[in-house]
Amino acid sequence: MKKVLSLISILSLVLMFNACSEEEGTLFDLGENDYWSFHASEQTVNATDAGKSAVYLYHINDAKVTPVNIAVDYIGGSESVLSVSQTSINAVDEAGNKAAIEITYNMNDLEYNVPYKLDISIPVQEGYAVEGQLIDTVHVTVIRPLTFVELGVGSFTSASFEDTWEQLVLSANETPMYQLPDCFEKGKPINIIINGDGTVTIPEQVAWNYSAALGDVYVDGTGTVAGNVVTMNLRHVLKSIPHNFGVFTEVLTLPAE
Repeated sequence: MKKVLSLISILSLVLMFNACSEEEGTLFDLGENDYWSFHASEQTVNATDAGKSAVYLYHINDAKVTPVNIAVDYIGGSESVLSVSQTSINAVDEAGNKAAIEITYNMNDLEYNVPYKLDISIPVQEGYAVEGQLIDTVHVTVIRPLTFVELGVGSFTSASFEDTWEQLVLSANETPMYQLPDCFEKGKPINIIINGDGTVTIPEQVAWNYSAALGDVYVDGTGTVAGNVVTMNLRHVLKSIPHNFGVFTEVLTLPAE
């Protein structure tokens, strides 16, 4: 559903304000004005062996393509491993009415599962007919993804959800970490870092969706490992309000070896 809504938002942004045909006309006339927009203000992209990833800038007019300048702000020293060589966009892919902005890197310089961040911006555009609809800055996170193998199916007992369910458990090949696919909600895995001293750390991550209007709930916390049982104290926080639901004991029983 989220993917469908995301595609709808992109298409509505690009297509809503262009002609359906000469006979049908437009909802309103952009004239010779030229507008651009990113499709979201935050994007996470996976690093690839090709050494490059892309985010897209969408062109909101079929009449012409006026070059637009790009500004890049590297965050937390990411300029040492990431690079955007483009300084402007001068053309678009006619099929998608969009332009790719390439982020390049040496894959071997990126640590696994570490977020490398940068902001890509275009100048603020005035005069667009629908106020607040153009996104002129995208906050990009580039991650070298881990690879996982299945350990099997264990169980998860949640004090927050007041339920117990079967839980598939994955183990990372590159670092001591468990991943629980579809744990609190389908499509939202939970990562558990194994510290090697009998403790675990659960870094802040999206766990489940509260509502379409208020967005996602994040969890973070710490825990302990005893045999094949991982006991975690997880804080559940709805950031949009914000609201802290509290700290709950969540217990993972690992698959039998």
